[in-house]
Amino acid sequence: MKEFEVLQQQIATTTQSTAQSVAAQQAEIKRLSDQVSALAAKIEQLQNPAPSAQAPAAPAPPPPATPAARKRPAAATPAPGISVGGAPLPPPSGR
Repeated sequence: MKEFEVLQQQIATTTQSTAQSVAAQQAEIKRLSDQVSALAAKIEQLQNPAPSAQAPAAPAPPPPATPAARKRPAAATPAPGISVGGAPLPPPSGR
């Protein structure tokens, strides 16, 4: 009978130890699961940045000006000493 009580005590001790081990493993799994979730959220945030974090969009171009409002470029004046269209050059002035 004494052997039965000893065996029963050993089983109780082993069961208690196993339950503690399982509880510790469950706590570790929960901690790791939370870390994985946090990392997954960070990865998703990096892959899909929020609209406010993106570069601001370029402003819309101004509407084209009406023909009357357009300025004509000034006529280019040739530098002295260059013939335009084959016209003869005036004689150099007393330099």
